[in-house]
Amino acid sequence: MNAAVERVIAAMSFDVIVVGAGPAGIVAASLLAEQGKYVAVVEQMSVAGGQIWRNAAQRQAPKIALRWLKRFQHPRIRFLNNTRIVACDQQGALHAVHDNDEALHLRANTLIFATGARERFLPFPGWTLPGVTGAGALQVMVKDGLEVRDKSVVVAGTGPLLFAVADTLLQAGANVQAIVEQRSRWQLIRFAASLWRWPRLLVQAAGMLWRLRTVPLMRNAWVSDASGETEVKRCTVSNNQSRQTSFDCDWLACGYGLLPNQTLTSVFAAQNRNVNVKSFSLGDCTQVAGVNQAIASAERLAKHLLNNTTPANETPRYAKLLQKHFPLRAELLKLADNDTLLCRCESVTFGEVRHCHSMREAKLYHRLGMGRCQGAICTVAATTIFGWQTLSPKLPLTPAPMRALLSDSTCSTPSDHQGVMP
Repeated sequence: MNAAVERVIAAMSFDVIVVGAGPAGIVAASLLAEQGKYVAVVEQMSVAGGQIWRNAAQRQAPKIALRWLKRFQHPRIRFLNNTRIVACDQQGALHAVHDNDEALHLRANTLIFATGARERFLPFPGWTLPGVTGAGALQVMVKDGLEVRDKSVVVAGTGPLLFAVADTLLQAGANVQAIVEQRSRWQLIRFAASLWRWPRLLVQAAGMLWRLRTVPLMRNAWVSDASGETEVKRCTVSNNQSRQTSFDCDWLACGYGLLPNQTLTSVFAAQNRNVNVKSFSLGDCTQVAGVNQAIASAERLAKHLLNNTTPANETPRYAKLLQKHFPLRAELLKLADNDTLLCRCESVTFGEVRHCHSMREAKLYHRLGMGRCQGAICTVAATTIFGWQTLSPKLPLTPAPMRALLSDSTCSTPSDHQGVMP
């Protein structure tokens, strides 16, 4: 028998389990551990930091990131890296897979979900070509060491993330051809004028815009198609005056805003029947409001948990500002033709699902969202474009060994297991 199959399920219990090792998860776990709590932090990547503080030690990261990452090295924190949650049960236990091999069952009376946000990608002809990525995805790859020096890149979509991505690319030596923003000049000015409430953010934005002063900014514009034989080599940008501009590019990064990643929180809310297990959500998985708001929400939650009080639910003002100033324009919902792929995993085209009346119908008849990624991209696009209601997530959330889905009868204490520190 394969040695991996013979491995036993590791069952662990903690005071608190934090899912996600981005800024919000790191801050909450550190504060709770410093006050004597045994905390497990589950992270699907190999290192802590999330998308924002990724590989902070290897690059010029903000000092606040380095300070919190140092505090995260607390002995009462068990960092379970390369670990993904695949299911949960009615007793409030989380079922996970470590290194795609070892099954883990994790229990705690307090669960904190800090799963962050995910990008919204709107398909257009050519979007499946190699070299076409999400805006945030390309930024992550550059932070992980992708070489983009002297490569031509077009950054398109909407929102402040575009400027942050372009800034990262520029500092990495890329030739940023243009930043393509779907909102108008005056809408951007009104958004910038509203940042006076966040002086630190305003200073960061000013510095970023100064570094990007030589990069063309196209407003009221969007990428309408991409082309190339084996990878993207050219893209076309259209605007509200029906004019088109073509760019030669090695990379095309498109992102139409960030959406809270609430898959796990919704599954847990539906499954859990154990009244002794309390769950909370933190940071961008509640409302996308940036790293400063994520840190603040983590500090507030930790304080409430230590004082045994109930935190108040509130929508950060910055999140409301983003929603107000960066709605999607109607033209973006009509870019895909009938031959454009909607679901890459199952090779489902827009033409195949246009007649459908719901996500459920598209899933039953055309397997939309039934591939390996379980609809991470296509269901978000379909919801935005067709106005369909999102289906409730099904377990397991991702492909997993059968043993990871079995219920455990006993759970050991944190001291029985060797921790993995970031």
